Amino acid sequence: MPRLRILRASNCLPLLDSVVGSAVGTRITDIDKISETARFLIISLRNELLSKTSPFATEKALQGIGGSPKSVKKFKSGDLLIEISSAIQTKYFLLAKIFLNNSVKITIHRTLNSSQGVVSEPQLLHSPEPEIHEGLTSQGVIGVKRINIKRGTSFIATKHIVLTFNPLTPSGPQNLTTFVYGGFVDIWIREMDSAAFSPFLLTVGGRKSTEA
Repeated sequence: MPRLRILRASNCLPLLDSVVGSAVGTRITDIDKISETARFLIISLRNELLSKTSPFATEKALQGIGGSPKSVKKFKSGDLLIEISSAIQTKYFLLAKIFLNNSVKITIHRTLNSSQGVVSEPQLLHSPEPEIHEGLTSQGVIGVKRINIKRGTSFIATKHIVLTFNPLTPSGPQNLTTFVYGGFVDIWIREMDSAAFSPFLLTVGGRKSTEA
């Protein structure tokens, strides 16, 4: 009985993931759309090869892919954090398969490319953060932190919630004046502005406070 051969297409595109190695889980199916929003990328080679590579050779290799990035920083592991100046340059880097004669993994930096907005919906006042996160994940929300007011030694939950968005979704950086759907409720989003909450003693997730 003949054996089946499973062939992998040579032009399959990589998965996007974050600098900490936690996969976003989105296959690159629309490079042009992603390139419009992603400006910070991580370049990784196996066995920390970049940590042993000359900066001159690295710069030459970067130029060979898409031209010199706006900025380049190196992590202790040798991985490079590059800031891109245009959508077309981002596209060139995301499509790259070889860097310094080695197979390369190029991913988007999850937090630097993300955006934040604030929602103030009374009907979410008694909803825990995990429930809100789960309910909004399909709309590109990757983080939820409720803003609390400090009264004496106690923290009081408010209706104000900071949402962090994946940059690859319609509710990302370009559309923070729109809304998301929280169950049957339309939740309006406004751009994150810490000054708007300055009259209060505030914490985000119960971690930090400032005096009124």
